[in-house]
Amino acid sequence: DGKVVAAMSNKGNAPDTVPHKFVGRSNDNYSRTKDEPNSWMSVDLGEGRAVVATHYCLRADGQADSKYVLRNWTLEGKAAEPGADWVQIRRHDNDETLAQEKHSVGAWPIEGEARAFRHFRIHQHGKNAKPNNELMCCGFEVYGVVASTLQLRCAFSFEQRIHDLAPCRRPRGPRDALVLSFG
Repeated sequence: DGKVVAAMSNKGNAPDTVPHKFVGRSNDNYSRTKDEPNSWMSVDLGEGRAVVATHYCLRADGQADSKYVLRNWTLEGKAAEPGADWVQIRRHDNDETLAQEKHSVGAWPIEGEARAFRHFRIHQHGKNAKPNNELMCCGFEVYGVVASTLQLRCAFSFEQRIHDLAPCRRPRGPRDALVLSFG
């Protein structure tokens, strides 16, 4: 039906944890899974939308002591076709880009992947900074070229930012545009 939908592998123990906080603009403190291996959070861009991603940005959870920031994860994508498999787009092993502070932000380029994806997922494949298996993330942005599922391509020339965030290192190339900032 065209709606953007967020999901998570399981809901953490905080009573206010809901999937949409993964892609929202809220400064709420919690968006987390349970302490279980291979936890994930995902977003479905909706029918008729796909992105050829060139960069992405994550915002850490608002936990006061910030011990739970991501260190080991993959960004994965999945095409719109029924039965499509998740594809690893970028892998992070012991990545310390996200500072151990409330709502820290990191951004990464995506290289060597030219496919358009309707679904994106952050999949934690190892311990966080605590170290445990809780996936805590309350901000996700993807940058690149928008492509409809009919392969009609259009680039957006506008930029939209999640408010009250430290700025990400925004892509500035001629083909790059901020595509989606959810919420």
